[in-house]
Amino acid sequence: MVSAMIAALAGGLYASFAGYVAPDLIGLLLSTKVIVWVAVGGRGTLIGPVIGAVLVMQIERELSSINTSLWPLFIGAFFIAMVFLFPNGLAGLAQNLSARLTRKKNKGGAEHA
Repeated sequence: MVSAMIAALAGGLYASFAGYVAPDLIGLLLSTKVIVWVAVGGRGTLIGPVIGAVLVMQIERELSSINTSLWPLFIGAFFIAMVFLFPNGLAGLAQNLSARLTRKKNKGGAEHA
């Protein structure tokens, strides 16, 4: 119920901001974009999908300015690479690196003491 309420609020705000709602907004493209945002940013965190959305939208903007037909091919390859190489997304990668650095720092400090 809460998620439906948030979705209704977001839709109402979008419609009032954009001035119209086109039927193509409810298509497959937006749904897959959201999945890519979460996969790139990392699931299980609040900041991960936000980072993924910003990164993916920036890449989309840059590639679409060069050639609009490259974007779908690139995003598919990028999504597959992210899922295989970084299954926890960029947020998970940052957490792993932070944990490694902390362990290395603690291990190095214990040897010198």
